Amino acid sequence: MGVPLPAERIDRGLRLRGNKAARLQWSYLQGASASQTGQRWVELAILGGRGRVQILPGAVEASASSSGPLMRRLEASSRVDGRRTEVVRFVWIDGSEQISEREVFLESWQSPSDEIFQAGEARRLDDGSIIDSRLRVEMQPRFWRRAGILPPGGKLAAAIRRQLMEALQHLPPAPGERGRGDYMRGDAVVTNLEFDTVLALLRLGLVTGDHRVLRMAYAGARHCIDRDLDRESGLPFRHGPEHRHASPEPGHVWIQGLLLAGCVFADRELIAAARSLGLSLANRLNRPVPQAREAGETWRDRLRDEAWPLWELEMLLAFEEQPKLMAVADKLVVQILTRWDERNGVLRYGEGVSRGEAYKERAWLTGGILLPALRAHLRRSNSPVVAKRIKALEAGLLRVIRSGKEGMPLQYWLREGQVFSVFRSLETPEAIMILEGLSPRAQADCLRRSGLSPAVKGMLAPDDPKIATNFSMIGRCAWVYR
Repeated sequence: MGVPLPAERIDRGLRLRGNKAARLQWSYLQGASASQTGQRWVELAILGGRGRVQILPGAVEASASSSGPLMRRLEASSRVDGRRTEVVRFVWIDGSEQISEREVFLESWQSPSDEIFQAGEARRLDDGSIIDSRLRVEMQPRFWRRAGILPPGGKLAAAIRRQLMEALQHLPPAPGERGRGDYMRGDAVVTNLEFDTVLALLRLGLVTGDHRVLRMAYAGARHCIDRDLDRESGLPFRHGPEHRHASPEPGHVWIQGLLLAGCVFADRELIAAARSLGLSLANRLNRPVPQAREAGETWRDRLRDEAWPLWELEMLLAFEEQPKLMAVADKLVVQILTRWDERNGVLRYGEGVSRGEAYKERAWLTGGILLPALRAHLRRSNSPVVAKRIKALEAGLLRVIRSGKEGMPLQYWLREGQVFSVFRSLETPEAIMILEGLSPRAQADCLRRSGLSPAVKGMLAPDDPKIATNFSMIGRCAWVYR
């Protein structure tokens, strides 16, 4: 299992207290402590004993135990018959071991069950013992709250969390071995874990301590790197009729769930994949912007293509500083801020320009994607300009939300600062997402006013063909775990 601990605590080594039969070995999962949090993720390997133990500073240095190595990680690879086989063995001092075997196909291959694995895909050959061993060390939900992985509190959206748990059994799995870890939208669309299903499952699993949910999150993270990544661009394919059908886009790249899964499950392969995905996204964003988008007057000029990448890169930068990613994220913020429309108090994208001088503000995108992305950047940069824009955007949303009408304002029109043609709803997951970028106080106030909790039941109805996508949109929101 992986856990984030204060860097100064780790510098003195770690030890266990509370069970004399338990032995500890630990190692770093990241190269340096995250400057924003002062924490550093480590892998804990504990052998022997049962029950509750405390992790305290002092005694055992990194990559060691109090009496020699408890567990060794051995890697090997081979290439034959159009595939590369990668094997990782975790060998314990008591003679037990877990084996992770991964076949990477260099050309298309048909399985005995007649599934066609395409070049660039991979499949796993293990018995589940890997995730069993990772879940042997279990941290209580309050630990994740204190560490900042989950928000503080716990009762604000308890009813929504219960509905998420009830929905789990109704998520329609994608068929076959190739579909393991992914879900369907209706009968014809593979979600490709859209809106970061892995992040939603992880947050729900950590807040409940439910191992079933954590196993689903791990399967989803592995699916992402085994099935959905395009070898040429390094980015994931979008949702569509097949896993590898729709071309990658910057606005459909999910890193947060993959990175958190790698950290929580101490899976270095997933952490490396998150880093690689971040670099691939940065490379894609460094390409010249098409002239049509520069004009800012076409539907292709979309908020999601700037705000999603900024959010994902900033969360990766909160884990570890990478100069290239930092430069791209800073450039994105500059591009975003140049769109400021002073009269209407919004950031103006071409997709919202279609009715003369009026502008369609997609409030759920501003609240659900843009504001969280800007807040993530602000934590790193402490930019007064970004802080000013965040304050103005939140104030604009709250004016419409609190205007006394039923429902959450998912979108509305603006002209010379005047709001009209407001579309409100409580029956779509966008109504949940719009609160994600607001301050905690505003979130609590809006939730009390809106009556969102009962509406979630309709969003997560067992017969809803979009239940998997709705689950991800709702479950990924951090405020839902307050």
